[in-house]
Amino acid sequence: MTSCNKGDKYCFPIQTEKDGRWGLMTSDGKVIFEDEFDELEYVAVNGYFKVKNKDGLWEIYTVKEKPEQIGGEYKYVSSFSNGIALATEKDKPITLINTKGEVVKTLDELNGKTVVNVSPFFQGLSRFGTDEELHGVINNKGDVILEPKYAGINIGKGLIGAIGKKDKDKDYPNFIIFDLKGKELCTINGQKEKIDYIEFTQDDKLIVRINKDDDEHKYGIMDKKGEWIMKPHKKAKVIVDVWGDNIIYHDGDQYGVINIEGEIVLRAKYNRLWFRSKNILIAHDSKEDEEMLIDLEGNQIGDEAYKDLRILDDEYLAAEEDEHSWVVIDNKGKVVSDKKLDIYDINFWNDFGFVYTDYVDISKLVANLYITKDGVDGLDLSDDAKSIATKVAEKEGSDTNLDPEDYKYNDWIYYDKQIGMAKPSIKFSFGDYLGEPITETYYESYYGWVFPHTRTVGYKFRSMTPISYTIMFTNSGILEGKMEKVYEALCREAKRYGSVSGRSTDKATLVSIDSDHSILVAIDDDGDVIFRNIMRGADAVYHDNLGYEEVLAEDSVVVDYVAVDTVM
Repeated sequence: MTSCNKGDKYCFPIQTEKDGRWGLMTSDGKVIFEDEFDELEYVAVNGYFKVKNKDGLWEIYTVKEKPEQIGGEYKYVSSFSNGIALATEKDKPITLINTKGEVVKTLDELNGKTVVNVSPFFQGLSRFGTDEELHGVINNKGDVILEPKYAGINIGKGLIGAIGKKDKDKDYPNFIIFDLKGKELCTINGQKEKIDYIEFTQDDKLIVRINKDDDEHKYGIMDKKGEWIMKPHKKAKVIVDVWGDNIIYHDGDQYGVINIEGEIVLRAKYNRLWFRSKNILIAHDSKEDEEMLIDLEGNQIGDEAYKDLRILDDEYLAAEEDEHSWVVIDNKGKVVSDKKLDIYDINFWNDFGFVYTDYVDISKLVANLYITKDGVDGLDLSDDAKSIATKVAEKEGSDTNLDPEDYKYNDWIYYDKQIGMAKPSIKFSFGDYLGEPITETYYESYYGWVFPHTRTVGYKFRSMTPISYTIMFTNSGILEGKMEKVYEALCREAKRYGSVSGRSTDKATLVSIDSDHSILVAIDDDGDVIFRNIMRGADAVYHDNLGYEEVLAEDSVVVDYVAVDTVM
């Protein structure tokens, strides 16, 4: 909760008995309502909370004694911040909505780029991702603060950190630091210092992790201009957090506190330690297996220690006295919740997950596969095994597909193709194992007799072309529930190259291209869709190592369609 927006107000889902229904409690322990919902997963923020209905969609309710629903049903929805939330209706793009549930702005495109995900607002800003896997920043009006041209973005209390597109796969990227208005403050050269990680602190300092030659990490602290406040310190094996001049560190065994000058404030003797506020910490005593509030001199605050302490807001904490028995305490350790209230369980989860688009342009998705009569994605059924393996390796940016020995028991080459948020798989199937042994003959003599022997000295790709390729779309992620539309689009694509052969159903369509070349489009028993381009007689009955069987009768009529196990 320490990373929430300043000024946000929270209410927490509670159960008063085992397996009971859920209610809501304010952060100071006052019950708003009890036993109302079967499930209540997330904290209520700024007067609103969300509940998943029987159809698996989210509904938004007001925090009242008798909650009232606002808006509609959503595939994804965030908490409200400054009166604005992110929401996605089924089969639609991400939108900004107000507290009446009205759409303020549709975030289908920003700066000409398709928006696929947006993070909940923090400090009035949000990180958005595009279908090109680049990221930018918007404010809560939907105005772009940083263009979508970065490989990664993090938003802190007063700073934004970004990694450039070219640095995406570097071990030591350049880190660009901006203020919350998008003004660039500095660029930190990661390669120069071997910096592989930067984290923002409570007061906009930078925790910097350096990878030394011995593969051990060291930690230091920079200011927002990229200048050292404290260079890596031998006592601090790990810097956990910084607030003011004090630093929670780990010495390789336990946690303690040092200051910016490197002087010990609290000896490292705690199993866990984190800031409750600038001058108060939560400490876990490993000997007693208890948690307590302490000051910067190590003195316990309040008379009690607890099994668990959780921050609720700036003033209050939830404290677990015994298993499934909670109270609310203030910063002095005093119990403030009603003693008559029996809190069996509390949900502390704030929904910080991304909100995703649920809109897919199916026609554009199919177009990006670059299907032709004889190929897909730049690969062709006339290509030999080595050529296909080489092209797939280039697509994946790796040479892992190029060793023919890896294919000594494989008769297929397979890869996934990322298209926006969808990830269809493509598989080329062959009639034999692709890795062909290279052998040599050697001779051994036994009792005067010479015997020839054969041994394998390497492997090469067999000189062979595929008998088919298969594209598979799984009924999951952004494509969940859209398989019929995918099937229809693929059927239209198949019909560009031939004519429907015999009977076509809503789950299987066979298109004949010529006497020895057909395309089968089908929905299997799992609801997944396949597009199989087959270079063999369409009126044959066959079963191959894909674990899949098509039964095709004479005259190329689809009479049955059986998913033996799985398609791929």
